[in-house]
Amino acid sequence: MPKLAHGRAAAVCAGVLALCAGTLPAQAAIPVGPARPAGWRVTAILTIPHESLQFDSVAADRSDDAWAVAEGEGSGRQVPTVLTVYRWRGRKWSRVPLPGRVLKTLGTESPHAVVGASSPANVWIFDDSGHWVRWNGRRWSVGRLPVTDSPAGAPGIDADLVLGPHDVWAFGFGLRGPFTTIAYAAHFDGRHWRETLAPGSTGISGASAVSPADIWTVTDGGVARWNGRSWRRVTLASKLGTGLLLDSVVARSDRNVWVAGLAANARGGNSGTAVHWNGAAWKSVQVGRPTSQTSTLASMVPDGHGGIWALNVPDLGSWQPWHFTGGRWLRAVTHIASPGQVTGMSSGLALVPGSTSVWGVGGRGAYPDGKGMIFLDGRVPR
Repeated sequence: MPKLAHGRAAAVCAGVLALCAGTLPAQAAIPVGPARPAGWRVTAILTIPHESLQFDSVAADRSDDAWAVAEGEGSGRQVPTVLTVYRWRGRKWSRVPLPGRVLKTLGTESPHAVVGASSPANVWIFDDSGHWVRWNGRRWSVGRLPVTDSPAGAPGIDADLVLGPHDVWAFGFGLRGPFTTIAYAAHFDGRHWRETLAPGSTGISGASAVSPADIWTVTDGGVARWNGRSWRRVTLASKLGTGLLLDSVVARSDRNVWVAGLAANARGGNSGTAVHWNGAAWKSVQVGRPTSQTSTLASMVPDGHGGIWALNVPDLGSWQPWHFTGGRWLRAVTHIASPGQVTGMSSGLALVPGSTSVWGVGGRGAYPDGKGMIFLDGRVPR
């Protein structure tokens, strides 16, 4: 049963999206059109000569500032696979060149990355070889995460929390040996990175903060919580679902936490499953019609007015956005035309602060002709 989190220790599985979209000129910075009715739609298709783009992650720190990171996979030996960054400045998505010294440090082995931002001057990118890249509003810097408790190799990062310039977290998996993985969590206090011992024998794939002293994370096997000093496991009832595997989390308060992933269903398959904590008990609900196939509920984010957005991602077929609103999970409206393929929606949603608009990222097609794609629900943020 696949996980959506990327990394050396995780199977890469993200999903497919039904859509119709034409190609645009190479390296085009595509302006977004006028505000449209609510509903998911494609707003930009991005291409680079001789590269196959696949967006992995998106973050928004205000309405006129958002960041997206992509895998730029070369179509030949002359073009290596490198980290590619795009930025929204209120009118269009444009490519952001990274300095040569940053690209040299990152190398070409680990193009998958996640991005987080708390302001236009506090943007962080993490790859799955233990590197961090920071934009402070004036210049880029690069470095490596600590590996105190995972001595067998650099950590692979699948999630982050950027709460402020003195409060940044990176989450994923570490290696204790060639076949032994552990949960990985590291914190930046404004001056130094420090690894913290997090519970779990698999990587952390999702994280959400109620406050700096109340952070929730999920791994394949369960939930953990940070109290400002240490991590502890959170007990889940066995009746929540057979074979429950978790992928993402949204924590609003200590009495309102959602986790999501997959669990076995009555048709012999696995269904996307959401589990809610109300402060006293956990309750689960399966999303969508059960089938003999496998699907995972992933990439949960707040919707800006008390609800939740998530992607229900099947092994076969099309991904579908689902919306928790009015106390129910509902299949969302999309303004997507006819069939095509979009893959790689892992960690691919971000709420625009102060609004109900949500960015999404992915890609159409596959190597060597893949195109990076940007999606939006709600009004165009300006």
